[in-house]
Amino acid sequence: MGTASGPPSVLLITLDTTRADSLSCYGAPAGSTPALDSLAAGGTLFRNAHTVAPLTLPAHCSLFTGLLPFEHGVRDNGSFQLDESATTLAELFAAAGYDTAAVLASPVLDGAYGLAQGFDQYFDSSRSPTSDQRVGRRHAAKVREDAESWLKGRDAPHRPFFLWAHFFDPHRPWEVRPEFVQAHGAEEPGLEIRERERRMYAASIAWMDQELGQLQATAERLVQDRDQSSGSVAPLLTVVVSDHGEGMGDHGEGAHGFFLYDSTIRMVMLAHGPGVVAGQERTEAVSMADIAPTLLSWAGIPGPPSTGVDLSSAWRGESPLPDDRSIYFETLHPYNNRWSPLYGVLHQGKKLIDGPAAELFDLTDDPAEQHNRIQEDEFLAQKLRARIRELASRYRPSSRRQMDEEERQQLEALGYLTSSTSPDEDPDVFRPGQVDPQLRNPRDGQPLIRLHGQAYTKMLAQDYAAAAELMLQVVEQDPENPYYLDEAGSFFLKAGKPNQALPLLKRSAAIDPRSPTVWFHLGRSHQWLEQYDAAIESFQKLLESHPTHVDGRLKLAQLLSEQRGQHQEAATLLEETLRHLPAQAPLTENIRQKITELRGKPSSPR
Repeated sequence: MGTASGPPSVLLITLDTTRADSLSCYGAPAGSTPALDSLAAGGTLFRNAHTVAPLTLPAHCSLFTGLLPFEHGVRDNGSFQLDESATTLAELFAAAGYDTAAVLASPVLDGAYGLAQGFDQYFDSSRSPTSDQRVGRRHAAKVREDAESWLKGRDAPHRPFFLWAHFFDPHRPWEVRPEFVQAHGAEEPGLEIRERERRMYAASIAWMDQELGQLQATAERLVQDRDQSSGSVAPLLTVVVSDHGEGMGDHGEGAHGFFLYDSTIRMVMLAHGPGVVAGQERTEAVSMADIAPTLLSWAGIPGPPSTGVDLSSAWRGESPLPDDRSIYFETLHPYNNRWSPLYGVLHQGKKLIDGPAAELFDLTDDPAEQHNRIQEDEFLAQKLRARIRELASRYRPSSRRQMDEEERQQLEALGYLTSSTSPDEDPDVFRPGQVDPQLRNPRDGQPLIRLHGQAYTKMLAQDYAAAAELMLQVVEQDPENPYYLDEAGSFFLKAGKPNQALPLLKRSAAIDPRSPTVWFHLGRSHQWLEQYDAAIESFQKLLESHPTHVDGRLKLAQLLSEQRGQHQEAATLLEETLRHLPAQAPLTENIRQKITELRGKPSSPR
């Protein structure tokens, strides 16, 4: 704690999709990120920090629990949630007397996914202290404004606080203020697509840097004002981490999620505050899972056992951390395509990516990961593979959840795939160290990833017909992929072409009848074509395997009432739907009114 006599307030800033090398303090051109550079110059920076997964929700769950993804059970975005049995940083800070709040910029971290535990206020994509309207995602200025609003409005400003501010701006699709776009020349005529993307990415980071710098300055000022009025010394500790990086074309990956190369696994990690050595750069290998035990140690708060290690001695500039540690990371995201998950470990500069075609890199000599040494040193690969299996002894079943259609569309708009694996099912390949050689190696799917990215760009521009045609090319190359079939069908549906959607959706359902999305899209397609019996059957199929699917229940109730006159059956279905909705959900009152209306009508015999 240095010279501080009171408990430290904590400002935890997470940067979504931020490559370490996109910051000046990590090697980007000087002046690119002045606010973050200033924090690094006045604090401690870790150059060899790695996330646990190139995905927002699993990474943040590890940050808040100190556990690896296969320990806390959250393995991907959307269809997983942090179980209530988990103990989070926010819960521990709240129990220690802290005011706690989170301001989130992305629907990927909405409260339904489990990270709201322990927060007095959790301002996710549907809640804002300055607006009652659903906003979907917050831009950098909005995150700052909402975080500052909470800081200034606290009832007991003398109490320490734990504030988490999440910035999402570097994540596609980019929505950047015009002056930053112009300053980075991102709209200059004649730019190649990749160069334009790199400039837009840099522009988004520059805007984020400006806003987080203002937020940190506001928090510092408020803490100092409090200390001057009370005569106490209660410092502000600021910790900045990125949840993962971004491919930006490296290794054939434009975005993130499919691979485990350092372009998406290496992360930002820096700390600033009293007691933290200024201007220090540490080179030891550290993990996202280390943040929780370190923050708790720094604040003097006891915490449960964790896989992460306490880095507070490194913050104080003490002796080097042990170099025999293994840093673990994974991605299950490819399994949404029924491709193989990947598992990785870093040990003393040697990095193994384990999958159907394993890769081994020496990051000391080959930081860009261009030379696969697997054939040259299979013995080392086996030793690293054994470390992955040793870690996997702590495996616990995944913590699954069902998404509604709105959540699925939100994730789709951000470029994410969503698994149809049943909530009570964990395939064998979800256990680290288990590789099914029959599953496609994600590297072999690089051309499909690029084509899918082009279709995604067309979809964002609402050119659904062009997006659907591109997806047909994807389907031709991967004809047994249920996700790609479903997405191609959904794009045709959005383009107003249900006849072209139907055969694709039927093929998807035949391959993966557990998928809620394909039955939902099939139902909508049949409904559009006035094939009402087939539409009803599709929504019934959906509810057989996913009985809490709210949108499916609403569509089925509508069809039963309007097309079959089964008003009482529809009313019963809606009453069951209410049990699956939060009491204050926007749809609740409308559903209640519809139930009253339907109960007043006699059902027609069928």
